[in-house]
Amino acid sequence: MEHVLLTYQELIPSAILCGHTQLNWLADHKKIEYRHSRVFSVTSELLSWADVIIIVRGALEIDLFIAKLAKRAGKRLVYILDDDLLNVPAHIVSAPFYNSRKTKKLILEIMGCCDCFASPSLKLIEKYGGRFKETALIEEPALYNGKIASKESEKVNICFAGSLDRTKDIEALISSVIKRLINDYGDQITITFFGAKPAIVDECGLRYLSYVNSYSDYMAVMSGQRFDIGLAPMIPTEFSSCKHYNKYIEYASYGIVGIYSEVLPYIRAVRDRENGMLCDNDADAWYEAIAALIDDPDLLNKMRDQCLEEARTKYSVETVAEQYYGSLCRCVQNQDGEIDRSFDLWVFGFKIRQFISRCWNYTVRHLKKALKRNN
Repeated sequence: MEHVLLTYQELIPSAILCGHTQLNWLADHKKIEYRHSRVFSVTSELLSWADVIIIVRGALEIDLFIAKLAKRAGKRLVYILDDDLLNVPAHIVSAPFYNSRKTKKLILEIMGCCDCFASPSLKLIEKYGGRFKETALIEEPALYNGKIASKESEKVNICFAGSLDRTKDIEALISSVIKRLINDYGDQITITFFGAKPAIVDECGLRYLSYVNSYSDYMAVMSGQRFDIGLAPMIPTEFSSCKHYNKYIEYASYGIVGIYSEVLPYIRAVRDRENGMLCDNDADAWYEAIAALIDDPDLLNKMRDQCLEEARTKYSVETVAEQYYGSLCRCVQNQDGEIDRSFDLWVFGFKIRQFISRCWNYTVRHLKKALKRNN
């Protein structure tokens, strides 16, 4: 593996955890030469430089154009997916975009250009790997390995940390459990929601930390807290079963003992009462699992130690990067293909078309509002 280029729409957690962190470590240790770029900033020079191009969640026209151009030039192409973007449920914020016929067609065409399919989800590999010559199961790293914040009181601190899309799972599975815990344990516990804000936050006056877009900001907030128990309820669906167990890795890295729905993907990583708790999706089971950790500090501390051990060994950046290197090596061969410099002109034209389209949509939207007001 020599010159590796990672492309993405934005440097979101998917790009950070499924490529950028591992490739950066490999470059620092002289195993590869590495560059990364937002897809709209890619140039013909950058594409010509690359031996292998890794496309993270590609779903745009420009992703397809890059893939076709690179394939003609003999580059090796890897497509990375960490969510089933071809089957996004309607309640997910990004569903209107991914569920459009145009986007689905683009994703399938981009996949068709690529040699290798890589994912942290075994189920996604089973589902889409047959479309590719090769597949690679990759792992996500535990990015935080700093000092665990000290406790300010003897209270057991319980949290949920996750995206706004997870509100549905919380309200369906644990809202009633939270009310029961408050009634039974009162001042012995604190409960914090970070990101998702179910109705129970306002109903019960719970502590709330607003969602943050930046992953580095998210890590800064998490590292400054001292949570003991982390909640990870999940309604089993085809979409959720294709996810990765990165919530376990994340909680573990902060010394948080997680309680997880006993469903895919969590059952691939969590061993009940060893490095977390697995829980049936009913209110009594969730209550009993949380209460067991509140009532038994020795069990809580024992599992916390195990979580930290796994985060700092099995899921360390070094370990995961070495695995990444081994998994993807067979997908990469040195190539000398040059990319036509007309690509840069095409990208410029694409940006202009996008700008005009946005201006037109903005104008039409405001004209419709004006007409409604006049009528």
